[in-house]
Amino acid sequence: MKSIQKAEPISREEIERINELHINMRRTYRRLLKDGIEIGQFFLESRSRYSPVATGKGKGGGKGANPSSWSQWLTKNFPKIQFSNVYRYMQLASNRELIETLSRNHETLSMDEALSLVRKSKRQEKPRVRAVAVNEESEVLVLLEAKLKNYIINLWQVRYLEAEIEGLIKTAALKPEEVERVLRWATREHQEVAEEVMRTFSPFPRLGTRSA
Repeated sequence: MKSIQKAEPISREEIERINELHINMRRTYRRLLKDGIEIGQFFLESRSRYSPVATGKGKGGGKGANPSSWSQWLTKNFPKIQFSNVYRYMQLASNRELIETLSRNHETLSMDEALSLVRKSKRQEKPRVRAVAVNEESEVLVLLEAKLKNYIINLWQVRYLEAEIEGLIKTAALKPEEVERVLRWATREHQEVAEEVMRTFSPFPRLGTRSA
């Protein structure tokens, strides 16, 4: 018959050590968030202050030219920070108050978790509606009602998408000219709706409208 070994009692030192480790982890997470917000605030401010001055030769700015865009300035001065991380830092700074509130309810909140909670808190409830089945051989009034309902459903879904796209543009902290470039690139194969898209999302009031 095997003898039953009595478990070693958990010492007070072990308990205190675990509590100490947890406190240190909590401090580390909060410090990382604080540092991330500070970095993001710097990038937000530097973006608004940055003014490229071309000193090189020609349009492309040959040897000795200063960076001609903010992204090039970032590459030159912060080669170890990827653009994606720059924008994540900027998102932290842009949502500082919300993140500070969320961190009070989460003892160990990483940067990714903080941004995920920010997105969830701002996300609108997606409309859950189905299109009405249309029998093209129905009576005119029945067919008209079904078509109108589908039109309304489509409008609802389009407005939801518009709100999402506007939120993403704001989150990315794009400059007006960068928004314009993105919109033109996205509509390059759909010129028939390009002007409408530009009117909807462009930060420039009259961008995309044709002159008479």
